[in-house]
This record gives sequence, C-alpha cells and structure tokens, in this order.
Amino acid sequence: MKSNLIYGLQSVKEALLAGTPIDKIYIRQGNRFLLDVIKELIASTPIVLQEVPVAKLDSLCPGRNHQGIIAQIALVNFLSYEDLVPALFDRGKIPLLVGVEGVTDVRNIGAIARTAEAMGADALLVPTKGSASLGPDAVKTSSGALLHLPICRVTRWGTAFRYLKQSGLMIIGCTEKAEISITDLDLTVPLCLLMGGESTGIPQAVLKICDAQAKIKMYGKIQSLNVSVAFGMVIYEAQRQRNK
Repeated sequence: MKSNLIYGLQSVKEALLAGTPIDKIYIRQGNRFLLDVIKELIASTPIVLQEVPVAKLDSLCPGRNHQGIIAQIALVNFLSYEDLVPALFDRGKIPLLVGVEGVTDVRNIGAIARTAEAMGADALLVPTKGSASLGPDAVKTSSGALLHLPICRVTRWGTAFRYLKQSGLMIIGCTEKAEISITDLDLTVPLCLLMGGESTGIPQAVLKICDAQAKIKMYGKIQSLNVSVAFGMVIYEAQRQRNK
C-alpha cells in the first residue's frame, strides 16, 4: 500500500475537514451513501471523485478495511489560475502557461512537467478528469519538477479559457491538423499552450475555443510526435522568440 493513501470513511472525512490536500477520492461503485456524503464535502474543491469496482479499492489497500472509500493525498500544491494570473502580471511577467488535455500516460505528464519547469513555464493546467494522476510516479518521472511548478486544476476548459482570454492571454491549440506552423505565430504575448492526448489529440470542441491552432512543421515520413517531445519543441520556440 502506498503511503499517500487514506482509507475508511471517517479518516477521509477528517482529512477533508482538516484541509489535507487531496488529489483524488475513489468510492466503490453503487454506494450512494458514500457518494452523497463526499460530494457534499468536496463541492467547492477541485478534488477528483471516481467510482470504481471494489477490486480496484482492494488492489490499492490490500488486506485493509477500506470501507469502500480511499483518498489519495496530493503530492503537489494546486493553485487557482484566477489567483495565479493576476499575480504574474503584478510581478511584471508575460505569462506562459501550459495546458494538457487527455494526456493519460503518467510518463508523458511527468516529462511535460519537467520540460515546462526547465523552460520557465509559469504553470501547468490539468483537467480534473481524463488526465494521468499526479502521484508518486508522475513526480518521479518529472524528476521532481511537479514539486516546483505551479499546478492549476481545470474543471471546464471553456470557463478557464474565458478567464484567461479576458486576462489578455492568447490560447494556442497545438495539433498536427493545423495549417499554420508554430514558428509563424507571435509567441511573445501572454500565452497558454494547449497540448492534446497521445491518441486522441485535442477534442474538436476545445480546439474551437482556442484563439489559434498551430503545428510543428515536419520534414520526414513520420508525421506525428510523442506529446512530450512535441511540447518540448513548442515551448522552446516560445522562449526562443521571447529571448531574442
């Protein structure tokens, strides 16, 4: 059993009431009582709630009386983008944010975080659902970058993008289906770069609300890249332009 897990209803409730940073809560499928109790406690938080088969809970806490509920303590500190962005402008920075949508491979999340931190990104935006967990494996893969890079939870991209645009940020969806090369865009402005999942890319509904779509110009026979590799190329171009 991993050391960052809390199990049992009372233990999880006390952790939530005490303000313990929680990343995700697993609840046994079909337990309406547990679902209602926890939903009320986390109503105003970005904590992810997931219903799973009892076999999943048993595998997380083998031999323990988990009572159908397990909470995963967050190893990273989550910030609100509504608080972060104004603070960046107040410090005289030109924000450079990174968003990931549908990136479910923990190694890719870790690699993206490591590159983002090394290349001076101001924050990583991660959806509350449909993304790899930012647990011990992700922290290890990121070489500890997830402990230094501000992380913001996003419940809905539409809401987040609306706020970022109103704050003066440009949203660029990075996709191989775009017609414009990333090198043809001005990346010196306040910016959020959005990367898509390994197999699905950025959903069309999310691409539609981006300000622009851009691709990496390819010269070989292979026309796609691993998302973490592609991200490294994109953010390098952004910093190259900003540091001319």
